[in-house]
Amino acid sequence: MKISSVKNVENNQNKAYNNKKQNTSFKGVADGLVKFWEFVDNGGRALSFTVEDMCGTNLPRTYKGATAGYKYTGKINVPALIQEAIREFLTGPLMCLVPIVVLKTAKSNMGGTSDTHIENIKNLSTIAQNVDGDLTKASFYKATVEDMLERTVAQDGYKANSKDVKALTDSLEELANLKGTKKEIKKAKANIIDNMQQTFSRIVKQSKTQYNGDDFLTASYSVAKSAGKTTEIGSTGFKNYVGYISSYAQDLFKKADSAGIVAKDSIKSFRNSWYGKRIGVIASMIGITAAIMTTVPKIYTKASGKINPNASAIYDAANNKKEAK
Repeated sequence: MKISSVKNVENNQNKAYNNKKQNTSFKGVADGLVKFWEFVDNGGRALSFTVEDMCGTNLPRTYKGATAGYKYTGKINVPALIQEAIREFLTGPLMCLVPIVVLKTAKSNMGGTSDTHIENIKNLSTIAQNVDGDLTKASFYKATVEDMLERTVAQDGYKANSKDVKALTDSLEELANLKGTKKEIKKAKANIIDNMQQTFSRIVKQSKTQYNGDDFLTASYSVAKSAGKTTEIGSTGFKNYVGYISSYAQDLFKKADSAGIVAKDSIKSFRNSWYGKRIGVIASMIGITAAIMTTVPKIYTKASGKINPNASAIYDAANNKKEAK
């Protein structure tokens, strides 16, 4: 029988403990990073851009400003730090926040279709005009869902199953009738759309025989029709499209009569009106953002002085050498 020394046993135990500790620490860091980037991803493009801008430019450039001329003076360049910090920490956030504020203001005052792409205003108007019978909210939802499934599956002979259509249209009705506080509505809306996404993905997977790299998160739809046939097809993220359908329906059916029916001959004027509004919203987002951005150089120039503080240390060093000569 071979007996290991007590020292060897202790060493093995210590190694196992240290490995376990390192693995636990790494797992904790990894989990934290995953949760952080999930939070960023869920926050949308504005939050993603802000984080990228912060890590890629704001912090590095502020640091460079603070150390500008350090090798000549041995001191932190406070004016340059202020200038870089003001410029970088104002520019990125303003570029994101101003368009969001303009868009939210437009949605509150004009309607949710303010945030609907022009292609989808056209696409949903085309579907509304081609609804069989009276144009009610229920018939509109049914037509949009049938069109979306048939264009997404895109196989000869495929017709949207009535049970599948009902599952999605019921959810659209549920979205339209949400009540409660803003926080409650936001949470309920997110849950409904997540469930719709899962339902949509399941239907497409079950209906297609060839996938060709489809991600099951993208919805296709008719943009234009002629003589009853689809002549142009578009696509976007499923969740985006659900939002467009909901917003368009909410604004369109403000024109409904007491029976909840919208006259089809009013759709063209409704579509053209929203083309103009959408273009106006986009122009306002660009124009107001540009106008506000022009104030940023004035702010950081006033805060740091007229002379470029990044080069001030170099100027001072050059002047000192000249005086010494």
